[in-house]
Amino acid sequence: MEMDWMNLGAGFLTGVASSLLVSKYFQWKNRNELNRSKFHGYNTEKTLLSVKYPSFFMASSAKRIGFSETPANSDVPRLSEIIFSSYPLERGQRCEALLRVSDEQWNFPMKDGIEASFLGKPVSINNEDFGFMKLAFDVPAYAKKAIYHIECQLRDEAGNVNSQSIPLEIA
Repeated sequence: MEMDWMNLGAGFLTGVASSLLVSKYFQWKNRNELNRSKFHGYNTEKTLLSVKYPSFFMASSAKRIGFSETPANSDVPRLSEIIFSSYPLERGQRCEALLRVSDEQWNFPMKDGIEASFLGKPVSINNEDFGFMKLAFDVPAYAKKAIYHIECQLRDEAGNVNSQSIPLEIA
């Protein structure tokens, strides 16, 4: 009888240990598959973007600015990145940029969720692919060499509002 309890205990421990090892193996394998999937998705997006928007993703004059501020409420829409086709901006130049917004609840209406202005004038914003919006505006010829700002107002469908300013260098 004493031997049966020892066999039962040894079998129990062997079962627990093997189950734990198998679980950890599949957890590790799944994490690697997820990382591989993200890697392929990122590279596919990067390739497609460089084909569709070469002046933003292939040109040496392009400039990418990332925004890392995360508000306390993750549902508040916020700028995540902006990419200028050429930077710094020149006086008298037509400026185009791709802009991406983050909103954790996915309730940001890209069509009319953002308003922007530069030097008090509205900035043209159009929806593009891969979650980008294209901004277009003219830098006045009379602008002095300085840092200016694009002022952005973002509003999601839940009524969350955020104001952000994008610094621009005029050469």
